[in-house]
Amino acid sequence: MDFKTRPYDHQLEAFEASKDRSHFAYFMEQGTGKTKVVIDNAAYLYEAGKITSLLVIAPKSVYINWVTREIPVHMPDVEYHAQYWTGKRSEKAKGELRAFPLGTGLRVFTINIDAVNTEFGFNFCQYFIKNSKAMVVIDESTRIKNRRAKRTKRVHNLGLLAPYRRIMTGTPVTQSPFDVYSQMQFLNPSILGFRSYHAFTHHFAIMDRQVGRANGRQYRYETVREFRNLDQLHKLLKPHSYRCLKRDCLDLPDKIYQVRDLHLSGDQLRAYRQMKSELLLEFDSETVSAKMKLTLVGKLHQIVGGFSLTDSGSSYRYDNNVKLEALKDIMEDASLPCIIWAKYVEEIRMIGQAIGELGLTVATFYGETNQNDREIAINDFQDGYLDVLVMNPAAGGMGITLTRGETVIYYSNGYEYESRIQSEDRVHRSGLRHPVTYIDLVCRQTIDQAILKSLRQKRSFSDVVTKDAPSEWLGGE
Repeated sequence: MDFKTRPYDHQLEAFEASKDRSHFAYFMEQGTGKTKVVIDNAAYLYEAGKITSLLVIAPKSVYINWVTREIPVHMPDVEYHAQYWTGKRSEKAKGELRAFPLGTGLRVFTINIDAVNTEFGFNFCQYFIKNSKAMVVIDESTRIKNRRAKRTKRVHNLGLLAPYRRIMTGTPVTQSPFDVYSQMQFLNPSILGFRSYHAFTHHFAIMDRQVGRANGRQYRYETVREFRNLDQLHKLLKPHSYRCLKRDCLDLPDKIYQVRDLHLSGDQLRAYRQMKSELLLEFDSETVSAKMKLTLVGKLHQIVGGFSLTDSGSSYRYDNNVKLEALKDIMEDASLPCIIWAKYVEEIRMIGQAIGELGLTVATFYGETNQNDREIAINDFQDGYLDVLVMNPAAGGMGITLTRGETVIYYSNGYEYESRIQSEDRVHRSGLRHPVTYIDLVCRQTIDQAILKSLRQKRSFSDVVTKDAPSEWLGGE
């Protein structure tokens, strides 16, 4: 196997363990590079003549990245064609989809798991698999841990059609050991060897029967008194999975960069397009100063972040904010504790509220936060009382130590290179004992990409001056 990008030792181990298997689980922590392993495995099976297509079902915040970033970077030298789900239902779009599985080369299609819940999305996935020899991959497979959910049942049905199946997650158990049941059922029901979910739960836990009442009717249910036989459960999973934690991967770099590509939609997209059109007219005027241009560009940036400031000074928040939804999605699997950076105060307020609704402990601060409250938040974070700290670089980007953080998320960036580097290094400094994953949320075809490009260029200039080796900072191009 000629790899396009050289695998780390743990990635090579995972590849060797899984390459010829019909079903396999990559229980690799976020930031250890499990996506690369799956891409290498798909290329290997394609060259061996065992598959002709790869279907990836992933969270909303991830599925586009497979096509725009991960596959171009890591796919070995094989012919391939990759496309991601857009949800377009025009006859032309439907025709293009129908033709997609029938060409030459490895055909790669990625779709978000919520789209599989729709008739259109599910039917296309069925068609895609039936017209090829497919490997189906579930990225962040805890999304199918609820065996009764409609999307879980549909994903299971798709798995039955595919000769090769893979699941990926760094946290296979998020609530209880029962989480693994549905994930393993997708891979192969014989792994666990139980005839029913009831038999599985009663083998690995002592259950108590309870009686409840609702709407005037009595019903019976069971609760867990205590779990048992978990060593046996581990032994059942081990031959069919590869487990890897960041702290065990001594060959990993300290800084791991990821970019999550997103697309604006709905009112947010319409507002952005309208504002952009108005700005183009404004910029044509010779009377607009450079300062005014920055203010107008800032309005675009705010829309991407999910809000707009009205003439009265109040803020309007957009429904279905794509960045906020992606952030909540990421937080389901992120390695905690986590630091989230955002440029605007309104973004910080939105994020703090959303994180609190997820049940995580969170603190926020920005320019108006008094010094005492800032110190309390920093100390609580470092002492282990907070899961998430949300700030803007202007308030917290310099002079503080946050080495407890494992994940750093940039909800929005500014143009200031120094602010970016300084904010990164609040975590990456003396006293750090683990690698750190940096994730940028980037809406494609928006001001986000222009800002990220500017920061990359400034980093390149810095590397030339300091004679540092070129880095993969901010996910490369």
